[in-house]
Amino acid sequence: MKTELEKICFISEKAYPVLTNSDGIVGGAELQVKYISNELGGQFDVYVITISHNGTQIIKKGNITIINIKRSKRAISLALLVQLFRIIYEINPTIIFHRPPSLLGIIISLIFKCHNTKYVPIISSNFFVERIFSASLFSDIIYAFYYIMLILSDGVICQTKHQFNLLPSHIKYKSTIIANIVSSKFQKDIAQNGCDILWMGKIVPYKNPLLIYSIAKRFPNLSFLILGGAPKKYLEYYNVFIHNISKEENITHINNYPHQFIFSQIKRTKLLISTSISEGFPNTFLESWYNGIPVISYKFDPDGLISRNELGVVCNTLEEICDYVEILLSDDDKYIEYSNNSHIYVNNHHSMREIYNKYTDLISSLI
Repeated sequence: MKTELEKICFISEKAYPVLTNSDGIVGGAELQVKYISNELGGQFDVYVITISHNGTQIIKKGNITIINIKRSKRAISLALLVQLFRIIYEINPTIIFHRPPSLLGIIISLIFKCHNTKYVPIISSNFFVERIFSASLFSDIIYAFYYIMLILSDGVICQTKHQFNLLPSHIKYKSTIIANIVSSKFQKDIAQNGCDILWMGKIVPYKNPLLIYSIAKRFPNLSFLILGGAPKKYLEYYNVFIHNISKEENITHINNYPHQFIFSQIKRTKLLISTSISEGFPNTFLESWYNGIPVISYKFDPDGLISRNELGVVCNTLEEICDYVEILLSDDDKYIEYSNNSHIYVNNHHSMREIYNKYTDLISSLI
């Protein structure tokens, strides 16, 4: 007699493009859901619920079942909620992982507690945590609701020690740190030509992409590739950015591309530059380090890993970034040292097996 597998559900509203290899803007949180859900699908009955304009559909892909709910014009509508709750009720999962968490989480955690379903949000950005615990009920009502969601949750997953340390003790006791995964399983080599400097991310203000434009102007003999599009609400900012970079012949911008294309480009680049003002733990760092590509990061160093392990450099000014671009592209010994450090670090701390084991340990503790 076949034993019924434990049912695990991931809710990742924007993950449809990366799960189905279709067009769309994909963030690191959604990519991580793809990695871990596929891996857990070998041991559990795994469902991933997404919300997009692609229409309501059920897709069996690899080890997981993808259930997409058609997005309405409003962010959260009554019809969407009814459909979401009906789907969760029919799946009847033991645990719901929510990445990145949204306001749906507070409703889910309230309704499904009576069904003994555990709710576990996965924190994706430092800003999310910082904002929650600096918000007052009247000044920022949305983040006050997020606070309630964390209180109602059965566990919280953080990406870094920094995020974990930001949590108050009454939430920290049920929280755990599980790092992001870097996976070679989904990497395909489909690019033709490489570049000297790579920048990847959404073209939004907190990613600070205009800084890469300033860097490119300093190095007209280096080739820069910018990969990323923008959500509709940032269309005006995006248009200003495109107008600026179009003036520089050494910048190539690609807006729409399959995610596999990123891995191909990383293999052919020399440096990754990150200009983000706020992050959690960027997938772009892991993907670069896996391929032995050092990172130059503007002010951001997750848990001090870049500096402590010499995986690249952390800079505080435009001048510093430009100085280190010259140093790393001219000093072969230093470049090789950082490159070797990067590959070793990722294999030791972000392998699929290590992260998989942490998830299965957490699941066992909650069942």
